[in-house]
Amino acid sequence: MIDVLIIGYGSIGRKHAKLLSKNKKVNDIYVVTSQKISNYITINLNDLKDIDPKLIIISNITSLHIKTIKFIEKIYKNKRVLVEKPIFAKMDRFKPRNNNYYVGYNLRLHPVIRKIKAIIKNKIIWHVDIKLESYLPDWRKNIIYSKSNSSNKSMGGGVLLDLSHELDYLNLLFGKINPLYCYNGKKSDLDIDSDDLLIMSGHFGNSKKRTSLSLMINSFSKNNSREIRIAGKDISIVGDIRNNVIKYTFKDKYKIIKFKKNSLEDTYSEQHNLIINGVTKELCSFSDAIDTLSLITKLRKINNYV
Repeated sequence: MIDVLIIGYGSIGRKHAKLLSKNKKVNDIYVVTSQKISNYITINLNDLKDIDPKLIIISNITSLHIKTIKFIEKIYKNKRVLVEKPIFAKMDRFKPRNNNYYVGYNLRLHPVIRKIKAIIKNKIIWHVDIKLESYLPDWRKNIIYSKSNSSNKSMGGGVLLDLSHELDYLNLLFGKINPLYCYNGKKSDLDIDSDDLLIMSGHFGNSKKRTSLSLMINSFSKNNSREIRIAGKDISIVGDIRNNVIKYTFKDKYKIIKFKKNSLEDTYSEQHNLIINGVTKELCSFSDAIDTLSLITKLRKINNYV
């Protein structure tokens, strides 16, 4: 049995706590929060030296991640730490040395992404198209959307950071993304000051047979879709992450694969189990997350938004 420490008790912190409370390997759950909660043990940052958690989850606002990690580095050693994505709000040269860090890009564990990774192995892929449409006011039911972290640029909100899962799993599936064009900013009339639209085009790798990429992400559409479309030699794939379905054709043979409805929820629990058991090969490492943040920084620099 292990003790778990959760720093930050917003919607994602509550999700982690709820799922971990059902984990048979977890004993006590400590939570750093100013909120009054009765389900778990609340604790202050200054008292962390008095507890010995085996798993630490950093789920406070993105802009505080770097400060929190530096604090953890001072008081703990050899801990397994899960940091909610993105790793930081902006690039930082700081490199932790005392603990092992993993970043919550849990879509890596989604069966649609896992299966696509297996299907495209050794295949020639010509083009990848990503589309993610969502409606920010529907993201969280327990808070007015305009007051959420995602609505505030200063807290690390916005689609480029909040919805960077796609950038992470694309790197996992196809390798380094080389962006050629980026359009990122606030387009809608939502009551936010963060970005709500990202359009990007580019390619993977530097070879002559490189794969092209187009990507569109927004947080102002009620279409509610999350898809990855892949086209290549003898193969066409539509991966529907929202509905847990893959439809693909390989050499004129058509196939549909359906996964469990709660596939996304399961990725959080599996993420916990993999870290607790020390089986971390599939998880996003600290360096992987820095690579994604480096790409985000590059997209900001080449942004053509007006």
